[in-house]
Amino acid sequence: MTAGALVVGTGSIGTRHREILAGLGLDVASVSRRGAAEFDDIAAAVGSTSPDYVVVATETGNHHAAVAELAACGYGGRVLVEKPLFDRVRAVPGHGFAAAYVGYNMRFHPVLAAMREVLAGEEVLAARADVGQYFSEWRPGRAVSESYSARRADGGGVLRDLSHEIDYLLWLFGPCRQLTAQVLASRTLAMETDDVAAILMTVERCPVVQLTLDYHRQPASRDLVVITGRHTIVGDLLNARLWVDGTEQALGNVPTDRNATYVAMHRAVLEGAGTLCTFAEGLAVLDVIEAAERASEQRAWIAP
Repeated sequence: MTAGALVVGTGSIGTRHREILAGLGLDVASVSRRGAAEFDDIAAAVGSTSPDYVVVATETGNHHAAVAELAACGYGGRVLVEKPLFDRVRAVPGHGFAAAYVGYNMRFHPVLAAMREVLAGEEVLAARADVGQYFSEWRPGRAVSESYSARRADGGGVLRDLSHEIDYLLWLFGPCRQLTAQVLASRTLAMETDDVAAILMTVERCPVVQLTLDYHRQPASRDLVVITGRHTIVGDLLNARLWVDGTEQALGNVPTDRNATYVAMHRAVLEGAGTLCTFAEGLAVLDVIEAAERASEQRAWIAP
């Protein structure tokens, strides 16, 4: 019998998840109160389709309510919530889910997977992650002001949209001990949310971690540099390339499909194996985001 999946949300990311899951051979239905879906109510959709897997891909500000609705209707299958888990740190609703994860698909990127192996046993001294893309290129043909990313109430902003970097830095190097930050809402992109941010952290395995994020980069880039007691490791995540001490490393047959990391993540959820982000880890990312916001306001070092 073919497994069934339910995608909550029919925006660009919800549509992407639906297409990927259908490509994996699942029977997929969608939920949206805006139409363009088979159902407009989560409980009705769960009752009608009895899905094995639910993906929450609404606006960030609606994630918590969607999880609460799933829990309230007694859903007991697997759940994946698009990143970030919620718009802010909140208590996770009591639930009976078989498994629950956050959609940080960058954990399945071949460069990060290889880098994690290279770093095993290394004394890490410093790391620098840098990511940026011009926001208008994310959703061509759609006004910036129409995106939930532009609205604070909907959980938008560069810290949340590009929180992949925060997740993988914690995944690679352990929990954050303290941080300071500068978070800027420049208003140059017709949005009220933050569009540039810089964070300086001390984490469990690395005393100096620098992270910069922005909505302005042309062309886009996504890089990670790690300095250990013995090596300099450089990863270009957009082009799937990795260097150790200046020598490029063979990564094998690297998938070039833009959905490759999403496919790997969904397979891991369905198979119950892999380096998936748990709800607890998703909340740790939100802890760092909120600490960065406080640190920027207070011009201070903050412990998440």
